[in-house]
Parts: sequence; C-alpha cells; structure tokens
Amino acid sequence: MNGKQNRTYRICFLVEPQERDTLVAEAEAQGVTVDDILMAPWRGSESEAEKEAELEFVKEELSSPPTPEDTFAEQERRDKIDKLLSCLTPMQERVLKLRFGIGNGGVHHTLEDIASLEGVTRERIRQIEARGMRGLKETLKKTLD
Repeated sequence: MNGKQNRTYRICFLVEPQERDTLVAEAEAQGVTVDDILMAPWRGSESEAEKEAELEFVKEELSSPPTPEDTFAEQERRDKIDKLLSCLTPMQERVLKLRFGIGNGGVHHTLEDIASLEGVTRERIRQIEARGMRGLKETLKKTLD
C-alpha cells in the first residue's frame, strides 16, 4: 500500500462503517482522496463567481470617497495613537512608528531597515520595540482602570 492509500484507509476507520464504502466510492469517482472529501468543508470552496463578486465589492469600497464620519473617525484614531505613543521615549516612539507603519503611509519597516536608520543593531531595535510595547501595554492598563 502506498502512503496515499494508507492514509485513506486510516481515515475510513474514523467514520461510521456504513459511510466508509460511500466515501471510498465517491473519492474514486471524483479522482480525489477520502481526506479531500472529509476536509472540503474546512477548505475554501467559493466559486469563481463568489470570488469575483467579493473582489468587485472591495474595489467599490476602495474607490468610493470617504464619508465625513469616516474621516472624523480616522482622525480620532490617529489622535489616540499619537497620545498613547507620546508616553514612550522618543526612540521607542520612532521605532514603533516605523515598525508598524504609523504615520508614514502605512509602510512597515524591518528590524534591519530601522537598525540601519538609527545606527544600531537589529537586536537593539528588537529590544527597544519590546520595551515600547510593554510601555504601551502598561499605559493602556492604567487608562482602562
């Protein structure tokens, strides 16, 4: 028995006896494995038409101008982020903004990129990022309490 057949038979022992023959026959008829049939509900099974409709919806959403409410909400979000980041050291703030693409057009930078900009090692940037994230977490805990 090859590996594919072996797996098929092992899976068949997991289902009810009356379903085994049906699954094996269906798999052979479709030219797939029993595993493929059993896993189909967890795999994306969207048709091309559904995918195309979703893509069109996303295109429309991106092409439509933002509403005043959207613009206001975006500005509120930016203000809150700036306020939170202001509790950090200037270096931590700079590293987090570069790392997560805040305020620079959404461009995320790697540790290596930031390290070369700041003239330190990647490891040092990673440490600064970690310390900054801990600082943000502590600040958020204080503000939520």
